[in-house]
Amino acid sequence: MTSSAAATVVALLRDMPNTLKVADLGELLLDSGSADQVWDEHVGATLLAVPGTEPDRDTAARDIAGWDADGWRTLTVLDPEYPDRVRAARRPPALLMAAGTLAPDDYSVAIVGSRKASTGGLDFAAGVAQGLVDHEVTIVSGLAEGIDTAAMTAAIELGGRVVGVIGTGLDISYPAANAELQATVVERGLVLSQFLPGFRGSKWAFPARNRTMSAYVQVTVIAEASEQSGTKHQALEAVAHGRRLVLHRSVAECTTWGRTLAGRPDVFVVSTAGEAIAQLEHIAAAEQSVRTHLAPVAAGTAW
Repeated sequence: MTSSAAATVVALLRDMPNTLKVADLGELLLDSGSADQVWDEHVGATLLAVPGTEPDRDTAARDIAGWDADGWRTLTVLDPEYPDRVRAARRPPALLMAAGTLAPDDYSVAIVGSRKASTGGLDFAAGVAQGLVDHEVTIVSGLAEGIDTAAMTAAIELGGRVVGVIGTGLDISYPAANAELQATVVERGLVLSQFLPGFRGSKWAFPARNRTMSAYVQVTVIAEASEQSGTKHQALEAVAHGRRLVLHRSVAECTTWGRTLAGRPDVFVVSTAGEAIAQLEHIAAAEQSVRTHLAPVAAGTAW
């Protein structure tokens, strides 16, 4: 069976040579420009010494064919359909799996926060999502309970485009109670995962997911979060990626990491959903102005 680049990457992820690290594989593929070259350099040299022990590309290719039949796309960082903003960020995932509709030019904002959110936090998240849908902005979240669910549900109710970036395989919903919501997101937009089907999540996977989500969007809004909230990983990654970050005032004032970030450029603090929408309008207008100045013939965003 002839192996594709995707089959090579899947095989490597399943049986990573000790000369490679999962977090570095995406950049290594981009540097080499060839999955086969990475294979030859890190796997092929050992085949004669230990025949039959190499990662299984044939099985990976068969599995990819099955995923294709299920309507799932398997995209390596070298594929043109791979989201450009993620590819351009530091340490992009070597592979993304997609269920739904890829829309490379959509302007997107992540709304994330606590799983055990307060009523005020939930209302803020829903209000921001509703305002952004009115602007035809794509709403992105991790499909966790709490803030993520409130934002996605509000966007879906208004017919907006939604994208979920999850910390499990595409065949797993976490929490399980959000299985129906995840299916709706596939129908109304897109679900992305950097993990292979069958992966049920782990402590390290969700910060990795947050890194990818922060790279995918133009702006991250944190509606509510505690000192130890995993959401801080997305906040820190957004800043590291050079993305804009909007913090609810409670986060900026009541967490040490929020107070630290609030003093940085391109980090904005708001108290209400209306203030958040106004700030996001200013951000989008500034980005559009830069794009128009640098590339006058480029198409604008939906905002």
